Amino acid sequence: MPDIEITIPTVLTSDSEEDTLLIGTRVGQRLQRGDIVALFGDLGSGKTRFVQGICNGLAVDEPVVSPTFTIVNQYSGRNGDHRNLTIHHIDCYRLKTTDDVVDIGVDEIVSSDDISLIEWPQLVLPLIRGFYWKITIDPGDLENQRIIKIEQKAAGEHDGPRY
Repeated sequence: MPDIEITIPTVLTSDSEEDTLLIGTRVGQRLQRGDIVALFGDLGSGKTRFVQGICNGLAVDEPVVSPTFTIVNQYSGRNGDHRNLTIHHIDCYRLKTTDDVVDIGVDEIVSSDDISLIEWPQLVLPLIRGFYWKITIDPGDLENQRIIKIEQKAAGEHDGPRY
């Protein structure tokens, strides 16, 4: 995949995990303190691989792994101006209600100046104020192909797929 520039909105095709990682890296390079990224897609669609790319773009220097069982992983990184920031990788797959989200403090995380990367974000969307990045990863026509749609939405614009 040639070097890419992220414009919003956009739809990009990834033909491999490496492409997905690169697209995520480019998104990560655009993120600012306080940004929220909501990732939609089926199991195995590449959400965690995309998050690994975002963390590459934010200069995270430790392994980025799925928080499926821990629910929240926290990383330290830097944005483009080399200022330190905290990144929260949240996986809400196992949560059942908005009360579950609040009980573990996700409402406080998304209202902070930290960067929030949220897989399975449906229960968190009502807690978001302001704008957020909406990333949708769908299968393409080929076995390893993914169609990655990148948008920015305002709080209340929750028209995303209901996985």
